[in-house]
Amino acid sequence: MRRSFRPAAETTFCVVALLTFLGAYTSIPLRLQGIELQGGESSPFNAAANTVLLAGVIVLIALRRRDFVFVARHGGTVNLFLLFGLVSILWSHSPEISARRWVPLLLSVAFAYYLVASYPVERIIRLSAVAVGIALVTSAAVALAVPSLGVMSEANLAGSWCGVFGHKNQLGGATIMGVLCFGWLWRHEPRRRLLHTFFLLLCLFLAVMSKSRTAQMTILVITSFSIFLPALRLPGLVKVWAAYGMIVTCLAFGTILLFFFGDIMEALGKDASLTGRVPIWTSLLDIGSERVLGGYGYNAFFVSTNPEVQNVWRSSGWEMWSAHNSFIELLLDLGIPGLTLAVWALGELIWRSLQAWIADTLTWASFATIYGITYCLASMTEDVLFRNGDMQLVVFSSIFVALRLRAAAKAAAIQVSSLRPGVRLHPSYNFYPLKDDGDADNRRQPNGHGNLGYPI
Repeated sequence: MRRSFRPAAETTFCVVALLTFLGAYTSIPLRLQGIELQGGESSPFNAAANTVLLAGVIVLIALRRRDFVFVARHGGTVNLFLLFGLVSILWSHSPEISARRWVPLLLSVAFAYYLVASYPVERIIRLSAVAVGIALVTSAAVALAVPSLGVMSEANLAGSWCGVFGHKNQLGGATIMGVLCFGWLWRHEPRRRLLHTFFLLLCLFLAVMSKSRTAQMTILVITSFSIFLPALRLPGLVKVWAAYGMIVTCLAFGTILLFFFGDIMEALGKDASLTGRVPIWTSLLDIGSERVLGGYGYNAFFVSTNPEVQNVWRSSGWEMWSAHNSFIELLLDLGIPGLTLAVWALGELIWRSLQAWIADTLTWASFATIYGITYCLASMTEDVLFRNGDMQLVVFSSIFVALRLRAAAKAAAIQVSSLRPGVRLHPSYNFYPLKDDGDADNRRQPNGHGNLGYPI
């Protein structure tokens, strides 16, 4: 009984944690009371949920401490980013805010490492799909049954669905994650294809009802890459011609976008300045160039006490609480070193996943590749890259460290073939074979021990 209860309890906690990272439900109590958060403020219920989540993650990490440490050792650039963000508190414009906002960053990455130490990536994708599915179904129900809660009423956002989230863009972000997860499951779980089709259609419906153009365009990009990605596995010259066709298509699309950008934005209901983003980006880049070595400290630029932010607000005519561009925001917060670490981690994830996809060594390589590319493109217009306390960061860190573990397992296999007397290999690499055997869930079950082979 005890053995069967613990896995069920851990799975339930993981789903609830992913819902919390997704940002679902915590804004509903405020909306029921008629309270509207001002720019830069976060829901106190979200802070309370994160506190409970932190306590739960600490307990789970303690139970799997050896497995967790083994996984965390392979964090690479993500670990360096965490460390640099912590050190930036020393020169931060607002040390207290940087320290407080760094904790959710650490929590997101730590939870991701726990997931990788406990489950295969295929299972993590399923857990993410369950969490997103719950949030989307309840969002549709709330918007239809209680429009005063599930539909926004602000002057410029009236009629946009937000469901169980605080803003329409959060619901749009959930639909993007849903398309990624359910799209991969649709391909790899044919017996549940009807169920996954329902959730894919629900994602499309809610993306339209949320009026989130970013979500709608991102879903279109995901669909396009899902169609073209199999071309990288074609044999010989066929693959070369397919790659050539993809490059030509991208160049043609880029040319059309360059010459008809204004018309395209007008057709999408947007202005050519991306709702005022472009001119503000120029100003922010000028500000960032003044502190390129360390920035203003982790998450400490967009605070009301920063005089530079006040100047940006006056010049733009509206209060913005983020750069709406991950790369510019990272430059402002952590300078070139922090930006370099983030871009390196993102590039490494895309490169390793592409290699695994072409070599056909991982069943989830297609998910990782499309996720990495989508994450990169979304970072150009939103601040999603390494955003603290966010499900995107949890999924990113999980895939990143899992890919690095596979690479380490490959290096360990090479070492075995030329092993010198007295050199001992870490036994946990046995749980990261170079090629999936189609039985990932059964291969890493506790059975009274940690999933990586240690006694608990």
